[in-house]
Amino acid sequence: MLNSTDVLSYRTTSHNASLSFEIRVNDRPIGEFFYGKSAEENTTPVPFRLFRSGLGIQPVQLLGADPEKKVVAVCSCGQWGCGSVRCDVVKSWDNKVVFTEFTVDPMHSKPFDRSVKFVFLENNYDAVASSIFREVNEYKGV
Repeated sequence: MLNSTDVLSYRTTSHNASLSFEIRVNDRPIGEFFYGKSAEENTTPVPFRLFRSGLGIQPVQLLGADPEKKVVAVCSCGQWGCGSVRCDVVKSWDNKVVFTEFTVDPMHSKPFDRSVKFVFLENNYDAVASSIFREVNEYKGV
């Protein structure tokens, strides 16, 4: 059973001259857990074009990557293949959503604990995801 919960949030930015979303865990950018705190490395918003409609935070999949992995951060250049952070997003039986099984670009990340998991209440996750997709649709004029 998963006992402790984290808080999922996001910050909207205009990174790389387009709408982007910095996924945050406990008020820290998720990329910070993998790339450190320097200003350049910590700029990890996911551009809106990497998101597709649907439930939950479901950016498009990387070509040749595990189809279950979701992109939750990218390199400061904004390209998903460069320095991306990917993870499994799993809904548990006890109304929680777990970000687990992280993979990162080994050329850009600092060493990290491979057992790291972030656990969110399902309603927190759903509210963040809905808000992100609402902003994407508004930006695209849908």
